[in-house]
Amino acid sequence: MNKTLLLATCFLVMLFTSCEEYGVQLRIQNNSQFDFKEVSVNNVTFGALSQNKQSHYIPFENIYAKEFVQVVINDKVIKLVPETYHQDHFRTTGNYTYVIDIVNEKYISINFKTD
Repeated sequence: MNKTLLLATCFLVMLFTSCEEYGVQLRIQNNSQFDFKEVSVNNVTFGALSQNKQSHYIPFENIYAKEFVQVVINDKVIKLVPETYHQDHFRTTGNYTYVIDIVNEKYISINFKTD
């Protein structure tokens, strides 16, 4: 009986310590002169976001300093597609903000900020 209880306890401890929650929390800050009708990162939508406002945090398993970002302004879709992903820009834990600006209504500029 004691062995069974000990094994069950060990199993439960291993189960709960091996369960990982999402380690990265990401939010968006609209630093542009436009209201975003929609903004998304890696096809995860943050919804609409007015000028000079921040979204709520959304959990991600991991994030790079620059990811695929899509913004809709004035019925126009603007995309940022990173050319490369650098391992030193890879994050698995922490809270971060993509500070997004729109340049000439054509390009997305991102400042990756640690919160």
